Amino acid sequence: MQPHPATSYEPRAITGGTPVELPEEGPLAGAGVITRMDSIGVEITRVVEEVTIRPPRPAEVVSLDIPSGVHVFDILRTFAADERPVETANIVIPGDRYALVYAFRVTEDSDDPVTT
Repeated sequence: MQPHPATSYEPRAITGGTPVELPEEGPLAGAGVITRMDSIGVEITRVVEEVTIRPPRPAEVVSLDIPSGVHVFDILRTFAADERPVETANIVIPGDRYALVYAFRVTEDSDDPVTT
């Protein structure tokens, strides 16, 4: 199975000059964004995902090895420290091979409404 196309962006103002400036290099190479941000004193407090379904682009048909008629999940995921985005990723996965499942912890002190 082919890897999922994903592109991530992190503000250099946050990661520049730190051991996590290059996510796939250094002491935390390949670690998740929460672990990497924690290591430089940035606490992730919010994650927002916007999921859409669409036909694949021609390059995605090739990279995902899917027929052109199979739709893809296009996920825009943003990790934030309070209101400041610290990482945004665009992830594309084949719609015929995966189901998206979300689980959330519900607490009484959670007063952070989701806004769109």
